[in-house]
Amino acid sequence: FLPEELQGRKESNAQQRGDSILSMNDQDIKSLKSSLSKANQEVIQTIIDLKMQLAHESSSKDELNMKLKQIADEKSEIEKQLAELLSEKQRLDALFNERNMLKKEVQLQQQQQGQ
Repeated sequence: FLPEELQGRKESNAQQRGDSILSMNDQDIKSLKSSLSKANQEVIQTIIDLKMQLAHESSSKDELNMKLKQIADEKSEIEKQLAELLSEKQRLDALFNERNMLKKEVQLQQQQQGQ
């Protein structure tokens, strides 16, 4: 589907690459293999590094989720204690009010007896 000129250039470039590979001596081929092997090792090492990074991030995420759960549990406990304290405060307020009413009754009785 390429125009004939482009198709011809493509075939010519492929032929030149083929010719240049065929014209390489053993030392050039060994050097190319070594370069490809080194590049392959770098790719493998990069993949290993990325997998390790992903595992570390996953571990960090798990740690954060555990801390969030712990914080939620602590919040729940604090809310429970706060409800208990509020209930105790209401009980103490009622006792305080009752004490004040009794004091007023005693004062009123003392005034009435004093008259």
